[in-house]
Amino acid sequence: MRVREDPRVTAARRRLKEIKVIVPVVSPKGGVGKTLISSMLALILAERGLRVGLLDLDITNPTAHLVLGAGTQILPREERGVVPPIIHGVKFMSPAYYSRDAPLVLRGAGIADAIRELLAITVWGALDVLLLDMPPGLSDEMLEVMLLSESPKPLLVSTQSLLSLHSIARISKMLGDSGISVLGLIENMALTPYSPFKDRYEELGLSLLAVLPFEPGVEEAVGRPGDLLGSGIALKLRELVAPRIVGLA
Repeated sequence: MRVREDPRVTAARRRLKEIKVIVPVVSPKGGVGKTLISSMLALILAERGLRVGLLDLDITNPTAHLVLGAGTQILPREERGVVPPIIHGVKFMSPAYYSRDAPLVLRGAGIADAIRELLAITVWGALDVLLLDMPPGLSDEMLEVMLLSESPKPLLVSTQSLLSLHSIARISKMLGDSGISVLGLIENMALTPYSPFKDRYEELGLSLLAVLPFEPGVEEAVGRPGDLLGSGIALKLRELVAPRIVGLA
């Protein structure tokens, strides 16, 4: 007897096929600036004229809307699905639109169901790049993205920490064993301009794209995209990371 595929999986795959490049932004630990980097990259790519989407897939703790200053008063438009609002040139979708920043108590299958539903109903249209702001670690969200999207290009975000290095090695192995090629790695909130782990990254087959310094003013600019794009971190993302994504698109 043939098992019928979940119709949400079929719908999600159909919608994602219209997107040239899908970049899950992944971190081994929380608090490394992954959401800030994914949001800033989306803004930078949009200012280059690319058709860009940003999806916050941290189902239980979405925060990308805070970085963009989007708020949760705006609701996606319904038109044969759900059309994400355009925020500063970026098509932006988040579970926060529906949770209104209230906590979502979900586990395992509940998270997988929420992801499938979100990807099945969201009408992105034709995009050059879709950035996915992932929750930290080896999560159900990451496994769902690997199942639903064709040839994702994960971007890893870490810090200059030995513990983060070990976690990066685990994520790198999991992705490699699944046949997924990593776009590269960013070290964020660095205390030195050169990574002490560069040789180790090379052993893991990872390309170190950028070492981003700790920049206190960036925290104060959260919610003000114009100020974020004027930061030193944005300058490095423009020069060192954005061209790699543009090259794929």
